[in-house]
Amino acid sequence: STRRLPAGQHTIPYRFVPDDTQYAPLEGTLDLQVDPITLTISLAGVASRPYDGTTEAEASFTTDELPGDDIGLRYEARFADANAALQKPVNVTVELTGPAAANYIPSGLSFTANADLTKRSPYPFTIELPAQFGAQYSSLETLLKLTAPGSTGAWPYRGLSVKD
Repeated sequence: STRRLPAGQHTIPYRFVPDDTQYAPLEGTLDLQVDPITLTISLAGVASRPYDGTTEAEASFTTDELPGDDIGLRYEARFADANAALQKPVNVTVELTGPAAANYIPSGLSFTANADLTKRSPYPFTIELPAQFGAQYSSLETLLKLTAPGSTGAWPYRGLSVKD
């Protein structure tokens, strides 16, 4: 197998022993500079997600590292603010990590993309009535079903119960 030298300065020993005795063997060292290569990091996408009061976002990337190199990407992706909206700007910064990171000069460490920070569905709810209102239960239940936004899908109304 072929072993690649990592980026940096290397001193490589050599020894030449000719088959012909009229030539003398040679030994020495060779200094070699291996320069890091450019690593292209591309933003593959930023995931849309439901509102949760934070600005964190998830991103994915592609890279063109050499096969077998152990690199990683650490990133931070944040929506411009925590408010729900469609096609919100997301700022992404990337850091190259891993044992082979020194072999590369990364290009593409900062990106801007758009993703949706969607409104969260309201929490389902149930209304509990004190026992003295039990007689009005059926008329109140009908009223809630007619006037609660749950009938249009806006509020996931679960029902009415009477507390004993």
